[in-house]
Amino acid sequence: MRRALSFALTLCACSSAPVRAPAAAPASTGGLVELEAAHRADQAGDLAGARAHLEAAVARSPDLGLAQVDLADVLIRLGEEGPALAKALQAGERLEPQNPRLWRLAGAYAEDQGDAAGAMAAYERALSLRPADARSRFRLAGLYASAGRSQDAIAAYRAVLALEPSNKGARLSLAGLLEKQHDLAGAEAELTALAAQDPDNALYRDRLHAVQVEQGKAEPVETQRKMRPLRKSRR
Repeated sequence: MRRALSFALTLCACSSAPVRAPAAAPASTGGLVELEAAHRADQAGDLAGARAHLEAAVARSPDLGLAQVDLADVLIRLGEEGPALAKALQAGERLEPQNPRLWRLAGAYAEDQGDAAGAMAAYERALSLRPADARSRFRLAGLYASAGRSQDAIAAYRAVLALEPSNKGARLSLAGLLEKQHDLAGAEAELTALAAQDPDNALYRDRLHAVQVEQGKAEPVETQRKMRPLRKSRR
């Protein structure tokens, strides 16, 4: 299953022109009706109902690409990892190769399958189609970091923050990478921003303090305790 999806990823990544099958004739009307019903169910929080409508949509109109992409999206949110998800993604790749959401979903599926290279290829394809996709860029940054591509990861996290300045996960990950690269001033700047964004977060405060200690800008906690004057006894 994973090999088939990886092959589809490679095949579609080599083509920049959309490849679409001829639209189904009268059956497409029924498929569109089911697709609209699925969207209503999804908006109401009924993922099981949305899945049922989307499965009916693709059964009536197998070449309705958006229904295949939506079905893959719903299946992922339902925690599905089986053949139904792989089939929907493969159909989506064939029918909607220019849809950036399809490639983000394919990246998530590849990650779940432990296929880091396939996930990177999918997220990169998503970003080539929609550069402002912060979610794909965040996932890609994490994959770069895991692969030891620190500079690519740093650039990706900074791109996420340019799109979403309040993204705490991206800023914390960026600070960690900068610290590993011995850019303590850069790490301090990111951690200072985090501490200002969430002053009550002990993790941010502690990480900031640790980086400042490394730079000689603060005393270790143990030293501070020793220097603290003892309170006079009331006895």
